[in-house]
Amino acid sequence: DEQMRGKSWCEVRISQDLEHSQTRLRGQRPDGLGDYDFKLQVLGNPTGDDGDPLVGHQARYGKQWVWVRLKLKTGDYLLSRGYGRTAEYWAKRASDFQVVDFPPVLQKA
Repeated sequence: DEQMRGKSWCEVRISQDLEHSQTRLRGQRPDGLGDYDFKLQVLGNPTGDDGDPLVGHQARYGKQWVWVRLKLKTGDYLLSRGYGRTAEYWAKRASDFQVVDFPPVLQKA
């Protein structure tokens, strides 16, 4: 795909102690959607910097179910939806989508 031919890099840092662990992701997307630098939610006891509560969740964007992949340095979030071996990406504000507690396939009838 020609859109994915730009420069990119990623750094993953995991900090942990006996009480908690947390992952920080920094990098640059190859498609020009931007740079990112954020922390995932803390596992274990909270530390005061509990990380981003939206990344990694499934969300509703319009009538579509998408995944929240990254928080960009602009403050927007990178959303994605996949079909087979292809994926679509959008950079959107948090107010543009709604994180769901349970994906539709896991909800009880």
